[in-house]
Amino acid sequence: ALAWYAEIAAIPAKVREEMIGHIRFAWWREALEEMDKGKEPRAHPALKTVAPYIKGITFPCESLMRIVDAAEAEFAGQGEIGASSGELSALMLLLSSRRRPGSISEA
Repeated sequence: ALAWYAEIAAIPAKVREEMIGHIRFAWWREALEEMDKGKEPRAHPALKTVAPYIKGITFPCESLMRIVDAAEAEFAGQGEIGASSGELSALMLLLSSRRRPGSISEA
């Protein structure tokens, strides 16, 4: 799941034009929506890391969407950097602390 977050967080460094950044954020948002509706993840390794969490409803898709929304708002200069960064960090800590669905827990 952290690979997915790394992809979202890297968008500003990968694009030079604002519109291209918005297109990339939209692509990730649409991919999450598709998985939330039960479709298989698109062919991107980072999406496959979050798919088990969405399918198992271990982590709500809405929370992942908020991460994308906050990152896009920061990218566009419309979000409060401190507040958005805090939300991103909190959500990612929560996500990374959850055991992957179907994995064997250690005793």
